[in-house]
Amino acid sequence: MRIPYLVMSLLPVVILGWWVYGEADATGVAVENKKALETRISHNRETLSRLNAEWAYLNRPARLEPLVEEHFEELHLVPITSKAYGSIDRVAFKVGTIPQFDEVSGLVVAVPKITEVNQ
Repeated sequence: MRIPYLVMSLLPVVILGWWVYGEADATGVAVENKKALETRISHNRETLSRLNAEWAYLNRPARLEPLVEEHFEELHLVPITSKAYGSIDRVAFKVGTIPQFDEVSGLVVAVPKITEVNQ
């Protein structure tokens, strides 16, 4: 009579031990995957930083201006200035607003807020 009780009590222990071993193994695999992902993320961040620095270096105005002049016949590129965007007169403001301009740059400094007075 003792053997069935012994088997019935040891069987759950063995099953739980097997389950714990499997969970520990799966946890180890997950930790390794996490480390690999962190390494890839770090590598990608370094690559992105390097590419941003290279992009900034290649887009220097001192480098681009001679290239624009050299290839003007093919590309017809011109430098962008504030005059290239058009006149402020072409902007449709709300009725009753009067934009304030900066005389030097020709840009809008402020547009006063109109409040309606109810009588």
